[in-house]
Amino acid sequence: MQNAVHNIHYSLALLAEYPNASKREKKQYLSRVASNQKKMKEWVYDNPNKFKHKYDLVEAEIARVLGQNERANEYYQLAIQEASQNGYIQEEALANELAAEFYLSLGIKKVGEFYLTQSYYTYIRCGAKAKVKDLEERYPEFFSSLVHRETISKDVAMTAAPTMGNSSAELHLVTLTKTSQSISTKGYESVLDISTVMKACQALVGEVVLDNLLAKLMLIVMENAGAESGFLILNREGKLLIEASGNMAKNEVKVRQSMPVTSSDILPVSAINYVSRSQSYVVLNDARTDGKFSNDPYIIAHQSKSVLCTPILGQGKLIGILYLENSLTTGAFTPARLEILKLLCSQAAICLENAQLYEAQKEYAQTLEIKVQERTQELQQEIIVRKQTELALRVEQEKFAKAFLSSPNPIAITNFSDGTYIDVNDSFSSIFGYSRSEVSGHTVLEMNILANPEEFNKYKQLLQVDGKIRNQELNVRTKSGDIRTILLSSDRIDLGGEVYILSVMNDITDRKRAEDALRQSEERYRAVVEDQTELVCRFKPDGTLTFVNDAYCRYFNAKRSELIGHSFEGLVPEEDKINIAQLLASLNSDNPIGTIEHRVLFGKVQRWHQWTDRAIFDEAGNFIEFQGVGRDITDRKQAEDALRESEAKFKKAKEAADAANRAKSEFLSKMSHELRTPLNAILGFTQVLARGSSLTKQQQEHLGIINRSGEHLLTLINDVLEMSKIEAGRIELHEHSFDLFRLLDTLAEMFQLKAESKRLQLIFERSQDIPQYVKTDESKLRQVLINLLGNAIKFTEKGRVILRASLAEKRIGETTIQFQVEDTGPGIAAEELPTLFDPFVQTETGKKSQSGTGLGLPISRQFIQLMGGDITVSSRLGKGTIFQFNIQIKLAEATEVPNQTLSQKVIGLAADQPQYRILVVDDKSEGRLLLFNLLSPLGFQVEEAANGAEAIAIWENWRPHLIWMDMQMPVMDGYEATKQIKAIQKSYSEEGNHYSECPVPPPVVIALTASAFAENRATVLAAGCDDFVSRPFREEVIFSKMSEYLGVRYVYEESAVKQKLQIPKQTTSWQLSSEDLAAMPKEWIVQLYQAAKALDEDKIVQLSEQIKNLDARLANSLVELAKKVRFDKITDLIEQINHD
Repeated sequence: MQNAVHNIHYSLALLAEYPNASKREKKQYLSRVASNQKKMKEWVYDNPNKFKHKYDLVEAEIARVLGQNERANEYYQLAIQEASQNGYIQEEALANELAAEFYLSLGIKKVGEFYLTQSYYTYIRCGAKAKVKDLEERYPEFFSSLVHRETISKDVAMTAAPTMGNSSAELHLVTLTKTSQSISTKGYESVLDISTVMKACQALVGEVVLDNLLAKLMLIVMENAGAESGFLILNREGKLLIEASGNMAKNEVKVRQSMPVTSSDILPVSAINYVSRSQSYVVLNDARTDGKFSNDPYIIAHQSKSVLCTPILGQGKLIGILYLENSLTTGAFTPARLEILKLLCSQAAICLENAQLYEAQKEYAQTLEIKVQERTQELQQEIIVRKQTELALRVEQEKFAKAFLSSPNPIAITNFSDGTYIDVNDSFSSIFGYSRSEVSGHTVLEMNILANPEEFNKYKQLLQVDGKIRNQELNVRTKSGDIRTILLSSDRIDLGGEVYILSVMNDITDRKRAEDALRQSEERYRAVVEDQTELVCRFKPDGTLTFVNDAYCRYFNAKRSELIGHSFEGLVPEEDKINIAQLLASLNSDNPIGTIEHRVLFGKVQRWHQWTDRAIFDEAGNFIEFQGVGRDITDRKQAEDALRESEAKFKKAKEAADAANRAKSEFLSKMSHELRTPLNAILGFTQVLARGSSLTKQQQEHLGIINRSGEHLLTLINDVLEMSKIEAGRIELHEHSFDLFRLLDTLAEMFQLKAESKRLQLIFERSQDIPQYVKTDESKLRQVLINLLGNAIKFTEKGRVILRASLAEKRIGETTIQFQVEDTGPGIAAEELPTLFDPFVQTETGKKSQSGTGLGLPISRQFIQLMGGDITVSSRLGKGTIFQFNIQIKLAEATEVPNQTLSQKVIGLAADQPQYRILVVDDKSEGRLLLFNLLSPLGFQVEEAANGAEAIAIWENWRPHLIWMDMQMPVMDGYEATKQIKAIQKSYSEEGNHYSECPVPPPVVIALTASAFAENRATVLAAGCDDFVSRPFREEVIFSKMSEYLGVRYVYEESAVKQKLQIPKQTTSWQLSSEDLAAMPKEWIVQLYQAAKALDEDKIVQLSEQIKNLDARLANSLVELAKKVRFDKITDLIEQINHD
């Protein structure tokens, strides 16, 4: 059975990739699928119930990619029907999903949505939460309105935003082939017959008389929904009126009742009101027990069973409500029948609007005819009325014009696409100095109104996303050149197919100037206070002054003799005297100093003082008197009041920003998981395939290309995630000790070959005084140096690239090291330097290279700043560029640096070891398969579990030594599973002798996660995991962790230890040139050129063999270029010969 599952999924994967494949690959894909189908057909012959639906589903996909639509339709139906009949629920869901994608690709939206719905419910039934979530994310326009379907399985009331609105009155009918008679879904009681539904919709479309439409509609919905009775309620100018009722037992429909719902006792008013308010549908499987509406008087009185109440929406507005009831049985209105009603109500909304419009037009025509007859003799009066109407219309237009033109706020209407002014009001002209005619037809940028033109695109992007902006502070330029500050509020408006911006401005220039003046006044006052002597006095407990200084006298404009001997209490308001008395009473020899702020009276004017009072004691500890040092803080108090007002205004903005940061963090976590999980499979299976000993050289090269491409993609993803984490404030420094010399040597090895391929000198200059063993964030330092060196080599065509490392400053225990990366490349223009470190911004040279994301330099700067430094750049066009940065590094000892072991290929387990049992827990089959294929061939016993619940069951019965645990899974996630395993294990240990009967130690649990945040490690370990491995992972990490925790010993492939590349201060080597090629025979050069143009690697190798005796270096270089797919380099050198 497992082989059959692999067979079908392998075939479906090939057919899914078929549209993107080359012509040769398509042929290979179809050949492989045909081979799989041949084997599947044999299995079908032996057991059709198990395998027939798998075979038919692959046949449907083959027909789809070959454009055989009728054949595809036939096989989709067979696959769905056979999977349902034989109980293969998950494959039934898959077949419905693929059928939905097929019909949606053909533009048959209604049928596609039906199959999509069937797939969605079927996935829910089989518990495939990940697939349910996947469908909701891939088709948000269809599933955003549906609540979680767990409520269906629990048989409780189900509500969700309706998807019945349709802005088009045209019904697209779909003709299916003979096999698409009906589609059934196991577990549902109704069968959705597309042909019947379409005929019913067609019958509704053809009816425009409201009475007839109401009658038909009631009969159709009751028949298709399995209802015993029903009511159709229409929204008449905000009032809900019962306009039609039906009874299937009596086979009758009554229309035009116009009975208000609020005064009716023939249906549950609470459910009707709920649907009217929420515009959501309600399904009650048993209204008597469903808690939400079970207390409704109607339901209590009639003991209703199955109830369905759904809104009928047209263009987002409530047109009516459909109420259906079946009192004979519970659960009558199944999800399948609900889907029927959704299709019918979608069309009914259009038909009801058309019928009501037809009725209104008919009534209007009748009324108009009567009026014409009655007023034939009153033509003159009608003319007068018409003129009065025209006059009233002109008055309303003038009112609108006045509201726009006479608004005290500047208002402008501009085109969204380029900012062309459509109209402005008088206030706009008054503020900016431009008349309406001067700005009309010109763009915002042409008029040079924005002080910072870059803000135009910024606000345009905000409007594109949110549709509005509110109270954005903006500096603008008037006609005279003055810069003014405004608060801008704008809305994006769609009118007649065109998109406009309505902008309302509030000139706050005067307020800003007043704020600046207040700040300047405060600064002047502060300067005066700092320059003058503070107020100093001494006084007795009753406030009688015994001493005052000159500043005190000057402040109160009194002579010293007028103050000493008098109490200051007369200058203090009554309510503040109590606070002063309490402060003075609290002072003692242990706590002699206190500070207080209070008011001082100057006639009718109050000013604020701050006093620091000290209790003075003699040597014996006896109290003598108080000394006070004070200053006037009136301006500060006023500023504090103003600050409190400002803080209140900005508090909401801060809360919104905090919410945005939380949303960004959640987004990052989700994005990391969604991107790294498939990359784990790509890079992981590449490693598994590379372990094979039967690979041809070409296959090894292809695997190398896949691995390098995956690593490149991972680098790009990491760049984006790193930048996002920086912006979200989630980036941290992780310091550890390492060998700086080894890091530099590794970088030299990494870039040497790349430099030689471009005939560049790669020079590493390391001063003798820099320390070898240091402590900082090695990963971030390596990433910065790789980015700078990579850019330098990429953009330098001739000359050299130099990395310098030197000592900038040395202190006890730490030092500052300076790094420089210099190249002889094209240089960077001066105008590009200010934006060089902005995210997603590239220089002109970078844009021409058509590579990179524009994130490398911004991330590098953030990392350097995190390490206590900054990065600078100097450049001259045509001469080259120098990037330089200093970082603070702590010194380390050699003993603190972990030893670096050689990376050797593991080929088996060493002898004399136990049979290790390994459990792999992952809801993704490819994740389990990867670890199975990696560990099983080496001799490990491997079992698999698709969720936490399965993992616990296997652990209790099998007792694995180590569990590789995915943390995000349906049914039960890795966090809960780990907690339960550890708890059960602890209870066994507490019982005493449980493990004495079984020599197997408690299992090691290592988490597998694709999280973007390193701090998630703490969460994982808190759940009970022993360690943490991030995806995508390398096989050596897996083997290393198992060796660390289980003591596993391996057998390694024998290989020579690769010698380290020794790079002198300046290295040069022989490089292939056009002169070397020019020395070869002309006919041979022509053949080489043709082979390079045809990308024919074998031909180039053959031609190289011909000249090996003449020039071995040339032959080897050509073979190396061909294997690196650098055919362009060969053609460039030959074309240079012709040019020279």
